[in-house]
Amino acid sequence: MTSTDPCISVVVPTYQRRHHVGLTVRALQAQDIEQPYEIIVVDDGTTDGTADILEDFARDDARVHVLRRPRNEGPGPARNAGWRAARGHVVAFTDDDCVPDRGWLAAVLAASDRGADVVMGRTCADPDGLAAAGPFSHWVEVDAPVPWFPTCNIAYRRSLLEELGGFDESFSAQLRLNFGDDTDLGWRALGRGAEARFAPDAVVVHEVTASDFGAWWRARFRRVGVPDVVARHPGLRAQLPWPWVYQRSHPPALLGALGMLAWSLRPRSWRRALLAAVALLPYVRFRVRGDGVLAVRGATRPTAVAGLFVGDVLEAAVTVRAAVRAHIVLI
Repeated sequence: MTSTDPCISVVVPTYQRRHHVGLTVRALQAQDIEQPYEIIVVDDGTTDGTADILEDFARDDARVHVLRRPRNEGPGPARNAGWRAARGHVVAFTDDDCVPDRGWLAAVLAASDRGADVVMGRTCADPDGLAAAGPFSHWVEVDAPVPWFPTCNIAYRRSLLEELGGFDESFSAQLRLNFGDDTDLGWRALGRGAEARFAPDAVVVHEVTASDFGAWWRARFRRVGVPDVVARHPGLRAQLPWPWVYQRSHPPALLGALGMLAWSLRPRSWRRALLAAVALLPYVRFRVRGDGVLAVRGATRPTAVAGLFVGDVLEAAVTVRAAVRAHIVLI
């Protein structure tokens, strides 16, 4: 490495986020770090004008490099293209709906210099967006080490990525769900004896999306890849709420669904109606009290709880189906 080579490279895959990717790149340009670094943005076949924005950044700042992929193949393949083009001995990953703090890269590099092979940072929700969040808004928060190794805020030694072969692209190619390859990579790294460390000073702020049931459901449906990850890495079971349960909401949701099914077979029976009401109570209690949903604006409205119930039932159903396909038991 020469004195002009970057010590650390940042890889950002982007797809159809013209409204936000500029904020991500500008935050990366403003990093408070003495060591040289580079920014690699992988345009994963966007069609919304993102390419024009990225070209402007690359033209004005030699640290910004843009890789243009002809078609959308998912963030896993895009991240692989990015780190393989990187020159830094540490490769940090974040997403196009995130805004890293000024000290993010310095904190990541400090943890790496202290011996960490994998550095997971802290991810916070955008406070302005959180104030206006609804029951179907989406954001990511990570304030302690988690077993999912989310790529919104993580870094790997480049040598480790080379040893592991990067992200397993079959998660995108076979499932087309773009979920699980980051967790799989992290657990493969642990299996090779890599040291993973949490860096609380490496902070990224995550966008809070508008409350939209359709988008919320599509994001949850992507989690059908979880059984495949658990099948590959059985140690993940110890990190779940219960060994056979992926989400705490799934058991009460399925119980409520069974009660509703029993009532639908004889809708005029008051006994069946009472049974359905009793079966639904654990889920309602979970959502109103146990899941902290009272903190989310509008989430206690009956329509919101009903929407959450439908989403949880569908997610539990597709999880069970995927688990059967992966030859494991998981709900």
